[in-house]
Amino acid sequence: MPPRPTTASVGIEWVGPLRADVDVLCGFVRLTRGDDGYAWAWAGVVGPGVGTIALRDHELAFPRRGHAVRGDGIWLELVEETPGEHWSVGLESFALRYATAADALAGERGERIPFGFELEWEVLPDAGDATPARVPGRVHGVVLVAEQRFPIEGGGFLCLDDALPPMRDPWRCAWHDAEGVPHGGEGRAPAHEFLELATIIIPCGAERLDRSVVAVAVEGRPPGAGWSEVRCPIDAPS
Repeated sequence: MPPRPTTASVGIEWVGPLRADVDVLCGFVRLTRGDDGYAWAWAGVVGPGVGTIALRDHELAFPRRGHAVRGDGIWLELVEETPGEHWSVGLESFALRYATAADALAGERGERIPFGFELEWEVLPDAGDATPARVPGRVHGVVLVAEQRFPIEGGGFLCLDDALPPMRDPWRCAWHDAEGVPHGGEGRAPAHEFLELATIIIPCGAERLDRSVVAVAVEGRPPGAGWSEVRCPIDAPS
C-alpha cells in the first residue's frame, strides 16, 4: 500500500483543569509546511513551575512521508498509530524559556534548556461534534523540561489541515480562533467569552502567532480551558 499523503499541517494541543492547587502544564505542538518548502515546527508549554517555554524552527527538511523531522537540536515525530483514533508524539529538542512571553519579540532572548514530549492523543468514545480539522480527545503522557518530568492528563484536540494546498503560506491570511474543553475535560466548547491566562508568542518575520491559554465560559457550567490563537503584525500590542 502506498504511503498516505503528508498532511500540510498536523498538531496536538491540550489543556488541564483550572485549579490553583494543581501544577498543570498546557501545551501544543504543530508541524506545518511553509511556502518555502521547509517544515515549520512549533511547540510550547506554559504552567506553574516551568513558566513559558517555546520552540520554533522554520528550516527543517519537509518529510517525504509521515510526520518526522530532524534538525540542529530537534527531533520531532507525530505518528498516526490508529487512523482517526490514536496519535503519538515524540519530541527531543532544545527550547527557550522566557521570563515573559514578550521576550520572544526581543531577539528571542531566553534560557536554552532541554525540552521534550512523550505524548498520546486518543479520540473520545463519542466525538460526534468533531470537525475534520479539530477532533476532541484525551492527551496523556509526559513533558520533559531539563531534568524534570511532568505527567500530562487532560482534554485536547488533534488539529489536521489537509485543506491547505501544497506550498501555501499559512501566514498569508489573518485569523483569530478560540475554542476549548468544557469543565470535566471532554468534548469541545466555543469560547464565547474568554479570559487570557498565559501566552506563547511565535515570531515569523514581520508577523507573529500569539497562542494563549484561556478560560472558556460555558453557559450553566463552571469554566473550562482552551487555546486562543491570533495571527497579527510583529509590532502589535501584546
